[in-house]
Amino acid sequence: MDETEQILRLQCLFRGNARVIGQASNDLVPDKNGKLNQSKRGFAPGPATTEHWQNHLRGVKSLGLVPITDYSQCKFMAIDVDLDIMESLKVTLASIAASVEANDMPLVVCRSKSGAAHLYCFFNDETPVPPVRRTLIRMGDYMGFSSERPCEYFPHTNKLDTTSNGKYINLPYFDAENTVRYAIDHLGNELSLDEFIALAESKVTTPEKFCKWKLPDSEADSIRDVIVNGPPCLQTIYDQGLQPGTKNDMLFQFALLFKKYNPNTYEDNVEIINQTRTGGAPHDSSDLSNTLKSLRKKSYQYSCSHPCMAKICAKGLCQTRKYGIKAAVECPPIKEILQWGANDEYFEIIFESGDKVKILCSLFLEFGSFRAAIVQALHIVIPEPKRLEWQDWITTIIATKVKRVDVPKEFNVDHSICSLIISYITGRTVGSKIEELMVSKPVKIGEDIYVRQKDIQAEIVKRRFPGYVENLELSVVVNDLKGYMSVKEIDGHIVPVFVIPNPKINQEELMEKVAVDFEPKY
Repeated sequence: MDETEQILRLQCLFRGNARVIGQASNDLVPDKNGKLNQSKRGFAPGPATTEHWQNHLRGVKSLGLVPITDYSQCKFMAIDVDLDIMESLKVTLASIAASVEANDMPLVVCRSKSGAAHLYCFFNDETPVPPVRRTLIRMGDYMGFSSERPCEYFPHTNKLDTTSNGKYINLPYFDAENTVRYAIDHLGNELSLDEFIALAESKVTTPEKFCKWKLPDSEADSIRDVIVNGPPCLQTIYDQGLQPGTKNDMLFQFALLFKKYNPNTYEDNVEIINQTRTGGAPHDSSDLSNTLKSLRKKSYQYSCSHPCMAKICAKGLCQTRKYGIKAAVECPPIKEILQWGANDEYFEIIFESGDKVKILCSLFLEFGSFRAAIVQALHIVIPEPKRLEWQDWITTIIATKVKRVDVPKEFNVDHSICSLIISYITGRTVGSKIEELMVSKPVKIGEDIYVRQKDIQAEIVKRRFPGYVENLELSVVVNDLKGYMSVKEIDGHIVPVFVIPNPKINQEELMEKVAVDFEPKY
């Protein structure tokens, strides 16, 4: 593309404060810290014109922009990583670019004039600075750019005082034909200006999408896996980020949680929280280390009354979590409680240890029955709590641990009883006289089959169907088999009987009730 098109597309990508621009000479001299800078540099009246861009690309005078506008908005942002930070982290331009690509960050990596790194992001329109700047800082934190001397973020602040010019960042591709401020791709290849423009345009994003960037599967995710097993209040604080003025206290609370998880790594995990969940302003590491000293020698309890924690306390839920507060009921940790289908009269308790035990739903709320089930499964006797503490605990357990597992109709008790009845009246010798009912024979009268309720109940009792309730067979006969109940007087005895349409006549309809559907394959 020609220079005119290049400038137009660069102006769409790099739109800064219209009030001022940065200008610098084309020489480089070391400053007192040894960093290379132009001998003449400073602000000039804005906005950046086509002529400014021409001078920049032709190597006449370097152009810099202040990303934040007077209305606290920005069209692009940048991270400036100095060489000393890169050397400390043992990273190169190529490794930074590879990390950006691997972690799905919408950033373009460029070499700065001194050989360090500038990481740019671009938006489709001007966007409020605070949320996107927070996300950019999270990205920088994840890559370790805040672990030593912090890198610089552009914009420097969320709001620009109109009496101040802010800080500008020098733009890439000064003296484009012979530039040392080039971009690189994720493989470390140096890009031409045209290739940079194409890459940058492909990375343009919306503020909404940018702010949804999350840490990949990494230490932070494994840390969250620990946190969700701790106090719910700390989980909330972690998700929302630590607030100024509370960081020291809250980091100590996280330390208590991580020490419960692993006494050997808790300080490292707290430091990760400090670097990633404090909004780009981590608590001083040496101060944090002093705070944690006391924890190395003794144990403490969570400060549940702390203002940050008390107002979002979920005591009952906290007591059920592995690293939460001590529960009033000293029960071994429960992983989940299953009920197999709506008609199952048992709860299956599965403990974190992998042990399992079943208890009748009707007895689940009674502490004595619950304790007996624990003794049966684990050979542990749990102390009896106060009545209200037990009620609070078991209510929370039911709300958080009980799951009903949907069971296919072919496995439920109604279906089993339906199959039993059909098998009973079709698999036996069928009589023709009503008196034969008394010897447990089904009897055919007209198109109907008669069978004693007593005989069906006896078959059900033999099989001990789980989930069976008294007289369930009557519901099956009426609703599933389209029969009814009647009473016959036989040899002076009143005999309750089921009257069922002959299954052989209604075979197709009944098969739908008892046979599993298969799709033909041959």
